[in-house]
Amino acid sequence: MENLQIEPRRSKRLKMTSSDNCCWLDVIPEEIFHILMKYLSLRDIGTIALTSHQFRVKVVLWFNSASGLKKVGHKCFQDITSETEFNHYMQICKSFGIFVKRLTMLFGTQNRIKVLEGWFERFRCMVLGPELKTDEWFTLLYVSGFSAVFSHFSLGWDEGEFGAIISVFNKAFGFRDKIQAFLGSKNLHQELESDLKIVLRSFYWDHGIMTGSFLAHLFQSFFPMEDKDIAKLIYLMVGPSCMNHVLQRIDYQSMSDFQRVHMYKRLYHPHWNICEEEIPSSYNEAKDMMEDLGQVLANLFLASKMSESRIFNIIDILIGVRKKESGSLQKPTWLMDNVATLLLFSSGNLIKAYLMHCKNIACYLPVADLIVSMIVVCDRMDNELAPEHKPGVNSILDWIFTKFPRYLKPYLYADFWHGIMDRIDESELSGGMLIQLGTYISSVAYKNVPSPFINAERNSNNED
Repeated sequence: MENLQIEPRRSKRLKMTSSDNCCWLDVIPEEIFHILMKYLSLRDIGTIALTSHQFRVKVVLWFNSASGLKKVGHKCFQDITSETEFNHYMQICKSFGIFVKRLTMLFGTQNRIKVLEGWFERFRCMVLGPELKTDEWFTLLYVSGFSAVFSHFSLGWDEGEFGAIISVFNKAFGFRDKIQAFLGSKNLHQELESDLKIVLRSFYWDHGIMTGSFLAHLFQSFFPMEDKDIAKLIYLMVGPSCMNHVLQRIDYQSMSDFQRVHMYKRLYHPHWNICEEEIPSSYNEAKDMMEDLGQVLANLFLASKMSESRIFNIIDILIGVRKKESGSLQKPTWLMDNVATLLLFSSGNLIKAYLMHCKNIACYLPVADLIVSMIVVCDRMDNELAPEHKPGVNSILDWIFTKFPRYLKPYLYADFWHGIMDRIDESELSGGMLIQLGTYISSVAYKNVPSPFINAERNSNNED
């Protein structure tokens, strides 16, 4: 016993033969694999599926199982009535779209779409329940979920692949025929407008890609149309909704406040004449009425997929500019303050470009009137003329009085001040805004920058 020496055991490595070129996860029992999947997020599972063909097959088999479906749609929302539940439902749909995107990343475009189409109905049954209801609220939930899944699934695709994903929507909802019927009809059809609005707004705006390139593809490639039709379709999609919309298959009184507001914005047919008749009296009203409309135009302008002249013409048509029999353009049918509100909810670059457009095509939409309206709208919405750390209406004033041709400036200044005086007489400018305007003018003069408002006549004589 004394001479007995005990040597430490040497661990023996299990060697894999060349034919066993796989990960250990590939050979574990299916039951253990399903348990492991419970502790991973869908994003991680989709990423891991890219590591090998064998693992991707196991993930697909796992997804087709009861535990896989339960993981993907881990909470069944058969009755969504609150904002929290709706946001949770949207997050589940987005995660599912990203999961399938990663899982099929090595497939061709058409095969990827076929896989998602095959899985979506099972996913829908798991999340919303097996019953396909026909009421407006369930329709909104279904279309919103469909849009969120497919838009996140196709996020980052090349423009050449847009047509494939749009074809899926057309197949599911038939919106090409609905667009044709909508644009071809001279009468208003509330049910058709509502059906088309919910699909277009969900996919192209609320839960979709929200880019000017994608919108331009709809207008120029998928369904080529004239500028007047584009303006009409944009207004249908994101314009102000009509409160008098009649719900056919759901009791308005039985809905929650969240459901009512959500449906009003996304399902009610448009209020076609409101911009000619009413002016929003507060920031919240203006935002509800114009924000999405302005942002759609800003996205189209930013994408540079449509010419500037075409976008300006779409805006002109949208605000009611029409050609007279003589060929000249008449003033817009929209109230001037609503035109200013639309522009203020777009982007600084679009505002500047459109003001130059107005200057170049004569005076059917006077630039001075638009600037005055922007100041009035700024005051009405309780915004500051020159807010700190972000551009305000003052940046538009700086630009417009700098970039306009020098020979036009005296007329522009005079028209501007006449407009300001008229609005003061009509009690449409508060004392606070007049103080801010005076402070702005003083600050320009103090910085030794030639003020556009001071000594306009003297400057004009010097230029001569």
